[in-house]
Amino acid sequence: MKAIFCLLLCLILSGCDNLTSTTPKKNPFGHVVKRPVPVHRFVQNTYNPDIAFDTQTGQICKTWDWQSANPAKANADGTQRQRVSGEFSPTCASIYLSSPSQIAEVEEESK
Repeated sequence: MKAIFCLLLCLILSGCDNLTSTTPKKNPFGHVVKRPVPVHRFVQNTYNPDIAFDTQTGQICKTWDWQSANPAKANADGTQRQRVSGEFSPTCASIYLSSPSQIAEVEEESK
């Protein structure tokens, strides 16, 4: 009787391995949808809200089209020194128009 009970117990316990399947469930229709992932491209400066950092090109850009109140005068050699951070930088909108964001896509099964 003990042998039958042990055999029955072993059969029951050996069948419990397949309760959790590791293979992902397949979509019956086989449709895969690619959706764009939002990219945080322009990071605003904490200390100066007039400039931002473009993470795709590595440039500093103006968040709006502003001009310095006291523009720098040209030196003897014709160069100008920047008085305010981002004074000679392009606007973020012009950078975006010249090189649009590369949007990453994630594949997921449609429901």
